[in-house]
Amino acid sequence: MRPPDAAEAPGSAAVSPDALARELGARSREAMDISLQKKYVKATIEGLLATYPPVMLAKRLVKPGSDIKSGLKSLAKHGALRLSFESILLEPRFAPLANTNDLDCARFNLSEADPSYRPPSE
Repeated sequence: MRPPDAAEAPGSAAVSPDALARELGARSREAMDISLQKKYVKATIEGLLATYPPVMLAKRLVKPGSDIKSGLKSLAKHGALRLSFESILLEPRFAPLANTNDLDCARFNLSEADPSYRPPSE
């Protein structure tokens, strides 16, 4: 077994799930900071970011069973779906953090918000 720091070494083929989750958190935070600054989303996302770990939050926001969220609709209206949790979760780098259902839901939500949008994985 490799030591934990070896899995996170720059340029290594494998990245630990914890390191990937931290990277997802940083990427999500950056996207939400931009979205808040440009007023694409409401400040309530701040509370969610503070309450939930990044992977859990992304999965909560892409889950099925509810109408398309207002934040996603707003991002679509402004041509900024690349900043959505759905789009970030679909980045090939972060896909290992989610299951097939999560990824399918993310794709579905994005296509509902803007049928012409192509997520990074496609």
